[in-house]
Amino acid sequence: MTLYLGNQKVCPTITINQGGGGDSGGEYLIKVIDYDGTILKQDHLDTGATFELPEPPTTHERLLFQTWSSPLPISNNTITVGKSDVTIGAIYTTKSGLNEFVIELNVLTGLSFNIFGSSLGGDDYIDWGDGTVDKNYSHTYADYGIYTIKTNSVWVNVFELPIVYAHCSQAGWFYNLLNKTFKGVTFANTLFGDEFVDMNFAVGQYTVPALIYPPIATSIANTRRAVVSFNVCKDIVFPYGLRNFETEDFKAIAILGQYSDNVEVLTFPATVEELPPICSYTTEGYCYNTALREVNFTEHTFVPSIEAITTTLQGDVFRNKYCKIRVPKALEDEWKSATNWTVYADYIVGV
Repeated sequence: MTLYLGNQKVCPTITINQGGGGDSGGEYLIKVIDYDGTILKQDHLDTGATFELPEPPTTHERLLFQTWSSPLPISNNTITVGKSDVTIGAIYTTKSGLNEFVIELNVLTGLSFNIFGSSLGGDDYIDWGDGTVDKNYSHTYADYGIYTIKTNSVWVNVFELPIVYAHCSQAGWFYNLLNKTFKGVTFANTLFGDEFVDMNFAVGQYTVPALIYPPIATSIANTRRAVVSFNVCKDIVFPYGLRNFETEDFKAIAILGQYSDNVEVLTFPATVEELPPICSYTTEGYCYNTALREVNFTEHTFVPSIEAITTTLQGDVFRNKYCKIRVPKALEDEWKSATNWTVYADYIVGV
């Protein structure tokens, strides 16, 4: 609030915070989200301000909170605001410690469900949620209804339709998790090892509201398209400590894939050293994203390397020509002239 007498300001600007529900009115949006994209806390703050993380949610029936994932370092449950919008996300594991699917079977889906994997050897098993526990990849239920499937197998390949919820709790990944129901799939990430292999999709028609990578991950990769390839996905959290987008076995072809239509802001932690192209322009598909308005590297003290764009099918590196790549002012000229960054030069601005 600012007080004026006529056109003369007679009082400095005062921000009124209404019991935690108000907004401080700063330049940058700091937002904390749950695994499903629900906003847990947010505020607009200026550079140098501190933001305290909220108490973690405890109401999820199947999930156990692990930690927060943030592109800015967290100290004593707070972050210090930099020069960009920041989204911080909650990381969970399942209370069972197993990979879980919740499925809904009805007259349209039928009574059978299939899970494919490389093998179910040793102590691996599948609990089908109706009292049956075995090493089979397919199961036929006696009645229609909702079932929770649990497995300790770390290689899970699902092509079936009736999944309404999925959570990977172990060092593995959901592979080709195809979902064509109206309910969609909500994917809650968990703490893995140094390498995090994301869900691998054959096509991108999915309802994944948020993609939050665990803070332990130093490498992220996707084996088929890009790191982010979801129509509905809007919020993405890359964790502080992340270095590149290539694991020992797999390599991301781009950050945003063909179906990343709703991503508005990408904020990279200062630790990122190597990147694939920001958008996909290969034969795998053109990135149709028109919502992307900011790509932030504002915390970097160096220019990370980036791979060359294979081809620009439409002639522009971003479909939204007003998108800005925000970098530190001191690095602006170096950034614009760096190898493979030159094609992005018109979009790069120093702040």
